[in-house]
Amino acid sequence: MNRLRFRLVGMFLLLALYGFGKPPVAAKGVLDLRNHSFEKDGPVRLTGEWIMYWKQLHESVPANGNKQWISLPGLWNGYQWQGETLPGDGYATFHLKVLLPKGMKLFSIDVPYMYTAFKLYIDSMLICENGTVSGDPDQHESQFQPKLSSFTAVAKEEVDILIQLSNFEDRKGGIWEVPMISTTEQIVTNHSKKLALEFFVIGALVLFGLYQIGLYFIRKEDRSSLYFGIFCLLMGLHSLFVGSVFIQTLLPWISWRWTVKLEYLTMYLMPLIFFLFIDALFPGYIKKWVKQLFIGFTILACLLILSTSKKTFGFLLDIMFLPILAMAVVSVRTLLKAVRDGKRGSTNALFGVLVFLLFIFNDVLFGLE
Repeated sequence: MNRLRFRLVGMFLLLALYGFGKPPVAAKGVLDLRNHSFEKDGPVRLTGEWIMYWKQLHESVPANGNKQWISLPGLWNGYQWQGETLPGDGYATFHLKVLLPKGMKLFSIDVPYMYTAFKLYIDSMLICENGTVSGDPDQHESQFQPKLSSFTAVAKEEVDILIQLSNFEDRKGGIWEVPMISTTEQIVTNHSKKLALEFFVIGALVLFGLYQIGLYFIRKEDRSSLYFGIFCLLMGLHSLFVGSVFIQTLLPWISWRWTVKLEYLTMYLMPLIFFLFIDALFPGYIKKWVKQLFIGFTILACLLILSTSKKTFGFLLDIMFLPILAMAVVSVRTLLKAVRDGKRGSTNALFGVLVFLLFIFNDVLFGLE
């Protein structure tokens, strides 16, 4: 009986891994979707081998030109191009031929933001763009804003997708996340669900943060409510600058430079505020000089963010990872001591801290990549 159960569990695991089939992947610059059913199998991300034309900006497929295959999504940093190791700065065109299912004419494409300006062409027609693409650093202009666009496959069942991309303001360049193609209904539905979820999370964080701050004004001796409320507000604010980049919808006039500055500021402030929350929750466990040291590190990082460019303060994350890790270690150690001493609520607090640390380190590790 036990052997039968083991085999059944193994069968279900195999079905979970392979039963639903692997999504189509581009090979040698061609993505074959002729046998793909968008209605049954859903949208497809344009993952796989694209053709890259380094330091070339094309609106249509060139008859000739230096080209190489590159696996996307991925950055071009460190990519070998004809014996040259590519830096973060530069510009290129990426090309993918997509073979479409028969009978379908109208499609939509969900395009994430890229590092750091792009133009997307389908069969030589400009579909959408972000910022100003240029091979001249003085003419280049960065922008972060996801796009939704539709196109029609006229009189043929294949399309050529070209993405012009330039970057001169970030240490990372390339296509971090590839576009997604499907029917218009599916793309709009998926995008609406994503926006609704993000908006719900942001709203919940803001409301809970304001509630906690309100508790502090009722009982000012409880500083933990103040710090936790500020932490929730920072998380909600930080969420405006990632994912769907809601800030571009709320404040369309805000520049790319201030978008990334505010993203990094909130990311650096969250660990410190959470650390101060733990200290206020269980006072007496953390020495004063330790708190002052972490506060000093964070203030210095914020000043550098405000006074330097993304290329400069982008490297701060490599350095600030150690203080952030140290704050996490001290916080967990404090809670373990509180649990050992039988402090009320310490066990629940320890569990909550571990969950929040996962969110914080997720953003930190993403920035380190």
